[in-house]
Amino acid sequence: MNAALRAALLTTAVASSAHAQPTFTLIPVIPEAISADGRVVVGAVGDYAASYNRDTDTVSTYVLPGHRTRATCVSGNGAVIAGINVFNGVGLARSWTWTHATGVVEMVIPMTAGIRVSCISRDGRCVGGITNAPGTGFYHSFVWTQEQGARMVPEGGNYASWMHALSPDGLKGVGSGSSGLGTRTAVWGSTYTWCSMIETPPGYRNTVAEGMSPDLRTIVGSAGVSGNEATAAFIWTAEDGTMVIPSPFPNLTNIELNSVDDARSIVGGIASASSSGAMGIGVIWCRGSGLMDANEYFAVRGVPTFGMPIGSINGISADGRVFTGRSTSLDGFIIDLGPCGTADFDHDGATGTDADIEAFFSCLAGNCCPTCDSADFNNDGDTGTDLDIEAFFRVLAGGNC
Repeated sequence: MNAALRAALLTTAVASSAHAQPTFTLIPVIPEAISADGRVVVGAVGDYAASYNRDTDTVSTYVLPGHRTRATCVSGNGAVIAGINVFNGVGLARSWTWTHATGVVEMVIPMTAGIRVSCISRDGRCVGGITNAPGTGFYHSFVWTQEQGARMVPEGGNYASWMHALSPDGLKGVGSGSSGLGTRTAVWGSTYTWCSMIETPPGYRNTVAEGMSPDLRTIVGSAGVSGNEATAAFIWTAEDGTMVIPSPFPNLTNIELNSVDDARSIVGGIASASSSGAMGIGVIWCRGSGLMDANEYFAVRGVPTFGMPIGSINGISADGRVFTGRSTSLDGFIIDLGPCGTADFDHDGATGTDADIEAFFSCLAGNCCPTCDSADFNNDGDTGTDLDIEAFFRVLAGGNC
């Protein structure tokens, strides 16, 4: 890029305070999930279900009296939390919801032998999970609201099913269903009046959906050959169908993807050495770049992890800028990439160069490099707009997004 053009572009930027840098924060909660707005992380502290609020830097605990508990999911703004007890005297799961107004309220589903809540809608009105069906003992998926109580959802021809994720309004969901054909990804829609199965790709017997985009156009999880054998990353998109990605990491043969941002461009999860979920490394899948070690992904983005290896990614905010997970030493953390991309757009270590400008415009044209920031530079949900271009040059000149 010639000097005159570069100078003309830079005159569109308004210099102000330095652009916010990425941050890595250790938290006392072992995380299970993060709210869509990136402000509240839920999980456990010791034997107690807990949440961490970034705005107030405080930890709260939630107890189902007499039982060891953990929080498994949280609404979009952190106002509603749900979780389970890990065990009780007779080994049957019990579940609960929490709001500031009600406190901890145990869920009751008549004629069931246990309840495990695994997901909550972004609006906080609906939770989903499984119950142990009486008689057979097989898992059966359900959805539950405060107003209507529990509702068993269709099994789709399966003898067992498990609900793992809900749409923002709680009217659709994804998970898995098991039959003689193996375990396949289940999709529930139209307020749970039907259940359809996504066909398992050739060479695999099982697929389990763990997360979904709000529009249900991307579903992520894991795919396995059989039983507890090695699993691969599983991504389904409405445009391309099923994509299975075998592990690119030596000695880490099990990959589970669990969360996806609203733009359907960033997916998080874990790669481990065994199906038991023993700690391995956190993984990130980027549209256009593929599956990579989360440690490398964050390193090129200048995240100061202080030498603590990332062992898992457990949740991603709606805008794809805030992540939660565990280090390999089981410490909980939050990574915040900041409000927008950086002046080192291609993350080659040189900031604000002609190469960054060229990479940015190449990305706008649909050809992003593997380490590049997003063409939605200001993370407002609209990709490649004039606002993204203006934000890029403000940051390039040393200003805020």
